[in-house]
Amino acid sequence: MDDVDNVNVIEEDWSDILCGGVGGSDSSCSFYRSHNMLKIDLRCPSRSLECNRPMEDSDIAEDENWSMKILSVPCLTPLDMVGLTHGCYDATGNRIWTGAIFFVEAFGRCYDTEDYTILNSRILNLRKTLFQNKLLVELGCGTGLSSISLLKQPISTSLLPRFVLFTDGDESSLDLCKRNCDLNFGKNTTLNCNSYGFSVLKWGSKVCASLEEAYDTVIATDVLYDLGALDPLFRSAYELLKPGSYFILSHIPRTHVEDCAKLADGSLLSSNDTLERMIHEQAKDVGFRINACNGTSYHTIIRPNDLATYESSSTMSEYEQVGASIMIFQK
Repeated sequence: MDDVDNVNVIEEDWSDILCGGVGGSDSSCSFYRSHNMLKIDLRCPSRSLECNRPMEDSDIAEDENWSMKILSVPCLTPLDMVGLTHGCYDATGNRIWTGAIFFVEAFGRCYDTEDYTILNSRILNLRKTLFQNKLLVELGCGTGLSSISLLKQPISTSLLPRFVLFTDGDESSLDLCKRNCDLNFGKNTTLNCNSYGFSVLKWGSKVCASLEEAYDTVIATDVLYDLGALDPLFRSAYELLKPGSYFILSHIPRTHVEDCAKLADGSLLSSNDTLERMIHEQAKDVGFRINACNGTSYHTIIRPNDLATYESSSTMSEYEQVGASIMIFQK
C-alpha cells in the first residue's frame, strides 16, 4: 500500500460564511453570507478590544452609549486571497485589523471630563487638535470601527467631530460600514448635532474633484499591504486636506521591504524600520511638512509605550511586538 493511501485529506469548509461561487456574488452585495457581531465596551480594559472574538453580554456595559457594535468576519478565506492577488475583488474591509484597534486604543476610548487625569496631556491635546468639531474623512474605512469610535464620544468631552465621511474603494465594504453605523446610531444621519456620510472613493491624485470640500483630518488605519498603495494613499490624503491640517496613518508593517536601509555606521535597519522611513519619505515627496527650519517637528509618532500609562501594559507589549504605530503628518 502506498503511503499516500494512509493520508487523510482535510479540506476546510467555508460554505457557512460564503455566498455564491468562486469569485463571489454580484459585486453590489457582500461576498459573505453572515458576519459576527462584536460588542466592544470603550470604557473596559484593552482586552475588550481583542479582535474577532465575540463578547458575552455580561462583558458589556449596560449603557449602550459607551459601547460599539461591529459586524465583521473573524478571518479572510483562501478565495479572498486569490481574489485580492488577481485584482478581482478586495474583501479586506470585512474584518477588523490590528491597526484599527490600535487607533481606538489611542483615540477612541470614551472618557468623561473627570477622567481626563488618566490621559497623558500629549494624547489629550492631540485628540482635541485632530477631532474636536473637525471635518473628518476616513480612507479605506472597511467596517468603520475607527471613525465610529470617534462618533461614540460623550458630548461632555467636547471631542466629537463635526462630520465624518466614510470612504472605501470597495462598495461591499462600504455597505458593511453603513450597516455598522445603523447598528450604532440608527438610520438617522444626525448624531448629537454631528453627522456622517458615505462615498465610494478610489485612491489617487485629484480625488477632491469627487467630493464637495476639503477636510480638517484624514484617517487611514492598517491599509498598507503593498508598496504600490503608498503613493496613491498619500496623494489622496494630501488632496483631501485643508492647508495646515492632518493625516493620521495607524500602521502595522504588513509589506516586506527586501532592500533594508544602511545607516551611517554601516548597520542595517530592519525591514519594519526601513518601511517606516519609506513612509516618511513618501509623505515629504507629496508635500507634507516633516521638519521646520528650526528643527520643530511637523509630524508625530505614537507608539504603544506612549499609551502604556493608562492602558494594559501587556496589551501594549503585544502591539509593540507587531510594530504598531500611529504616524501623524501635517499638510
